Amino acid sequence: MSETKRCSRCKEEKSRTEFHLDRSRPDGFAFYCRTCANAHTREWYSEHPFPYLARRAVARMKKRRILFDNSPKELAATLEFLWDCQGSECDLCGTEIALSSSEGRSAADAAHLDATDPRRPYELGNMRFLCAPCNNSKGDSTLEAAQRLYHYLREEVGIDH
Repeated sequence: MSETKRCSRCKEEKSRTEFHLDRSRPDGFAFYCRTCANAHTREWYSEHPFPYLARRAVARMKKRRILFDNSPKELAATLEFLWDCQGSECDLCGTEIALSSSEGRSAADAAHLDATDPRRPYELGNMRFLCAPCNNSKGDSTLEAAQRLYHYLREEVGIDH
């Protein structure tokens, strides 16, 4: 067996160690080299942000042992509806946010999915999109506590990110 393999995407001949294992393939290695596979995955997630956000939300609920009824596919549709309704602004401060940090944007510009009550599942009425500073300052506190903190920082201290 050859020690090299040609990547189907970049067409370069590379060492087999540069390919992910794939037991379903006759040679035991993936079509794409690791570099191309990672680039392909990043492209897919930037073009399909809602399924990605839904999977992360489901994993977060499982970790917190929160019971939920929606499948990731249903949650992705709900997230898309929420994004269309809320627009591309942070729900607390109104700063413009993007669905992903791609296209030259920083991670601070990316939308963060937030549960207004962290003890309840991600469902319509208990989720919103926040900018990174609001999400970080809120932590796991409730919506009311986050709003009080935001108004205090803005009105009393004079901080407006």
